[in-house]
Amino acid sequence: MRVNREGPVPESILPMHFMVRQLLLAAFLSPLGVSTASAAWLPVAVNNEASFHFNPDTVRYQVDLMSVWVVADRVKKGTDGERSVRMQYEIDCPLVKYRITYQAMHAEPMAQGANLGTEHPNDWRTVTPGTAAELIVKKFCAR
Repeated sequence: MRVNREGPVPESILPMHFMVRQLLLAAFLSPLGVSTASAAWLPVAVNNEASFHFNPDTVRYQVDLMSVWVVADRVKKGTDGERSVRMQYEIDCPLVKYRITYQAMHAEPMAQGANLGTEHPNDWRTVTPGTAAELIVKKFCAR
């Protein structure tokens, strides 16, 4: 099929062209952990050091494992100057264990501002009673 490239794009095609472009951008950015829209962070836990929020659009369940993105919004700056930490939790509900597979420290609250560094700890941890991690694990494993 030959496409005529001469002249302006018909107005009837513009909305579809825009939508396809947005879908392609979202598909490209999604595996990178980047959102094309501002995330709605909901509270999940709080302690003396930080309040913790999760993005419901990032909750994924696979058999016994689940994953979710969480932001720790610190009360005071951390040792590296971070005001917040964005983390990807992976939770093994039957074993009541979790690990953080990615974390990024940010200069401003709610994962905003300059990225001060990233880490990939990836070690499984047992849930300690009375911690924010316990509240996070309970929330997502009690479905």
